[in-house]
Amino acid sequence: MDIKKAIEELLANPNITNYQISKDTGVSQVSLNKFAKGESNIENMPLGNALKLYDYYLKNKEDIIMTNDKRNLLFGRLLSVCTIIGERVFEKGKPSVPERDFKKFPKAPATTYKKLHDNFMQYAYKFGDDENYLLSRFDGILGEMDTSDFTDAPLGDNYLLGYYRQNHELREYRAGYNAE
Repeated sequence: MDIKKAIEELLANPNITNYQISKDTGVSQVSLNKFAKGESNIENMPLGNALKLYDYYLKNKEDIIMTNDKRNLLFGRLLSVCTIIGERVFEKGKPSVPERDFKKFPKAPATTYKKLHDNFMQYAYKFGDDENYLLSRFDGILGEMDTSDFTDAPLGDNYLLGYYRQNHELREYRAGYNAE
């Protein structure tokens, strides 16, 4: 991984604050905030600071990757449940997750999830046992997330793995439920 990508991943991690990074590396928190928000370009960062942040990333890489992987997978699972609830309660012809929201999801997962959730909750009057079961899945997934995970920090591609795993599990549940 190149230095720029490592620094971007470090600054996007919702579980490590810029305050903590600053405290541990000596790079000013103000500078870190500007780089994290895109107000300053990482390519223009002083070399000494870039090397400190890269070293910090390497020392904490396993925790950063594990945290991001878990967050990505959990958001993918949430998207899957949204899709299936939408398929069950929306009118025929209305997409369960519109294509534009599916594209926005990895870029702004918390905001997009809230929009999707609010949209299908308008159909709560149609909910039966299956939909209530799916809502309980939301509770379980959200219970696995820290509040610091629920941000619009972009997702890595492996959120799709969480999406498809959850989708497969729920469709198997539904097939077994309907067979009884």
